[in-house]
Amino acid sequence: MTEKDKERYSRKVTMVGGLFNVVLALLKGGVGIWSGSAALVSGAVHSLSDLIGDGVVFVGALLGGSRQDERHPYGHGKYETLATLGVAVMLFVAGFGLAWEAVQQILEIQESGASSLRPIPVIALTAVLVTAVVKELLYRWSESWASRLNSLMLRAYALHHRIDALGSLAVGAGVAGAIFLGPSARILDPVTALIVSFFIFSQGVTIAKGALAQLLDMSAAREELDFIRSAVQGIPEFQELHALRARRVGNLMTIEMHVKVSGDMTVSMTERLLTSLEDKLSERYGRELLVTVQVEPEDRDVESTASVF
Repeated sequence: MTEKDKERYSRKVTMVGGLFNVVLALLKGGVGIWSGSAALVSGAVHSLSDLIGDGVVFVGALLGGSRQDERHPYGHGKYETLATLGVAVMLFVAGFGLAWEAVQQILEIQESGASSLRPIPVIALTAVLVTAVVKELLYRWSESWASRLNSLMLRAYALHHRIDALGSLAVGAGVAGAIFLGPSARILDPVTALIVSFFIFSQGVTIAKGALAQLLDMSAAREELDFIRSAVQGIPEFQELHALRARRVGNLMTIEMHVKVSGDMTVSMTERLLTSLEDKLSERYGRELLVTVQVEPEDRDVESTASVF
């Protein structure tokens, strides 16, 4: 799959998600205002804020899919990483806004009592459940594309849908309590919205940590390094591996290493071994891979300045 194909499919995922966010925002906003449900109104605001996140991801896919050039030899993958960070920021904003609205209604209930608020009709619960089902389906569809394209940005985007689905179920529980348990349970609606806001905020932290790890060029996960080591060790002619480093630049996995080979090995033989190693690594990372290998003859005493793994 080419970079252009990945860009096109990423944009397709965000456009579909954006369309459904518009529909859900109108549904929740209309029903929330009509029924007086703070949780539904806050959910509608969250769906509208998702549209900004959709735009960020769309632009990230557009720029991140650009080809490598002279000024960007590692490609433009960090645009995707920035877009992922943008999704995290949107979660922070949405979580804070939801918490603010919930606290305001809790205070209103405490001051004037639940009887001052209109009863919430059953249709409000229906809107919440419809939202939960749609968002879960969007999560599964987006996650399948994230796995196919090996995209951290789309994985964060998909997780955002899952968060919305779980949040909708939590809101549904609060709305159901407010509907079926009477006026005394009316406070369950904003309390549930407040709990969901903290959940949204925590997921934003998780997504931000992953994006910042790439922006700060942190090492690939230990399991990735273990896989690379096993790939090298699977080629008997490579007698020693050291100075292994790996990191991600968007979808691109960059790997650097030193390997020792027999001193009498020819250049053509070494080239075949390196091609075999690249093929092994490509089975996991696809062609989104940049491998730099320094080959050292066994009888040459080389002191590496990099960390030995």
